[in-house]
Amino acid sequence: MSATGPVMVTDCSYDAETGMVSFVTNHLSKFAIGYISAAGSATDWYAEYLDYLSARGILDPQTFSPNSNITRAEFVTILTAINGADLSGYTSASFNDVSSSDAYFGAVEWAADNSIILGYDDGSFKPNDSITRQDICTILMRYADLVDFILPQKVEATSFTDQADIASYADDAVSGMQQAGILDGFENGSFLPTNNTTQAQAAKIFTVLMQLMIEY
Repeated sequence: MSATGPVMVTDCSYDAETGMVSFVTNHLSKFAIGYISAAGSATDWYAEYLDYLSARGILDPQTFSPNSNITRAEFVTILTAINGADLSGYTSASFNDVSSSDAYFGAVEWAADNSIILGYDDGSFKPNDSITRQDICTILMRYADLVDFILPQKVEATSFTDQADIASYADDAVSGMQQAGILDGFENGSFLPTNNTTQAQAAKIFTVLMQLMIEY
């Protein structure tokens, strides 16, 4: 419990077969198990992922727009929520298109401070641009390195039909995410590295990552 009250543990899961709750923490404290009802509709393919993240206070189902492309700033903001990062100490901007008045300011600064994002050569971050699939892989790989999480190799490595289109900076990250089962290619064998990702698809990506971090 913090000085301001209870804090939700995001890295947790429930095993219905064993009746056990597993969670990851970096400190000793008093813990309580609670239940938050499902946020999505059972008819939506992404419901289980939205439920998983909203129950942990990571996504707000009221503002969740499943078919909208997730932006670079939104993606980083969710990552900081998963990490439980303290964003209060940041006062100056690292990028020329990010202001301290922006809602995502602290999240972007935390990610820059931890070398999870590097920005562009012109000094910008392009927070409102849709994030590409190869950049998702790159950011998640850097995050895994930050928290000392070694990605499991659950799936055999794949050479995509558009492998040559994957940027050199993202090549290892794409391979790592593919083998971990976090991001896969498409039925035609392509990866489409510069394609965008919807909020619903991102919810699945984050959920799979979090569950892997608990499992391994």
